[in-house]
Amino acid sequence: MNYIAHIRESDKQVQTVEEHLLRVKELAEIYGEKIGIKHLAGLAGMLRDLGKYTNEFKEYILEAVNNPNSPPKRGNVRNLHNKVHKMIFLQK
Repeated sequence: MNYIAHIRESDKQVQTVEEHLLRVKELAEIYGEKIGIKHLAGLAGMLRDLGKYTNEFKEYILEAVNNPNSPPKRGNVRNLHNKVHKMIFLQK
């Protein structure tokens, strides 16, 4: 199953979560290398959006694209990200 990170408005091109995480990792490593934390920055970049690897986020993003005049509230995603971060870092 492909999880969706973004859907481009202009042509509805999907960026998968895997593609997104790898691109964020690459960019974070470029910036991190300048201050001597290349790999740490890459890891942090990847961990940041792990909450997108959920059915809830996939439903959220599809709802936002399919109903642009009545998109779901953004806070719903923030809550999802917080839940995933707690699961990973606090083991709750």
